Parts: sequence; C-alpha cells; structure tokens
Amino acid sequence: MGNAHTIPVGLISSAGERKSWPVAFKACIQAARRNPRACRTRRVILALVIIWLLNIFDLCFTVLAHQAGDFVEANILASFFIGNTNALILFKLSALVLATSIFLTFRRRFITELSCWTICIIYLALSFIWVGYYTLISMI
Repeated sequence: MGNAHTIPVGLISSAGERKSWPVAFKACIQAARRNPRACRTRRVILALVIIWLLNIFDLCFTVLAHQAGDFVEANILASFFIGNTNALILFKLSALVLATSIFLTFRRRFITELSCWTICIIYLALSFIWVGYYTLISMI
C-alpha cells in the first residue's frame, strides 16, 4: 500500500521542498487561471452565490409583503404556498437547491454560465422592483 497521507501538488516546489500555504495557494490559483474550464467553474460558482443572495432577498420581501397584505404572488407555483409561510420558504429553498445542483453538475458548459448570469440579471431586476415597491409603500 502507498502512503495514506499525500501532499497536494501545489505544496511541493520544483526542487522538492515544501512550500508555505500562502505560496502554495497562490500557485494553485495561478494554475487554475490558466485552465479555462476552471475559470468557468469559478464564474458559475460566483453567479450561484449571487443568485442565492438575491433569492433570499426576494424571499424575505415576499414574506414581508404577504404579511403586510394586498400582495399577489406572481409565481404560479409559489402562489399555492403563499398562505403558509413555512411551506413557501421550504418550496423556494428546495427549488433553489435543485437548481443549484443542476447548475453545478453542468458547471463546465458555456450554456450553464450564460444561464446563471441571466438569472442573476433577472433577480437583480426583481430586487430593484422590490426596492421600488417598498419605497412607494413607505410614501403612502
């Protein structure tokens, strides 16, 4: 059997000596930058982080607007859960987890990256709509 403890490639210099963690981390990042698939993966993960943040923002404002009254959910699937806040949260987070797992599965493809950034733009526009909605509500 081989050695159970292996040292990652980025930790060993060309002379065979062990590198410090910051130097090794920088070497790994530089190696990943030269690989276009790794760059796409990083961009997809960044887009997914933004999607998660904007989705949670949307979820919070959806719940607040429903509790304030006079709110109609435009999402046909989510409208079934609007009366039960816990079910709505569970539904929206489940859909987000499912979408994230699909995007991560196909993260090395151009269409996945394009889709993620398109969803980011849509959720960003929705965030501006929410800000405008609450600005109008506060003025009344």
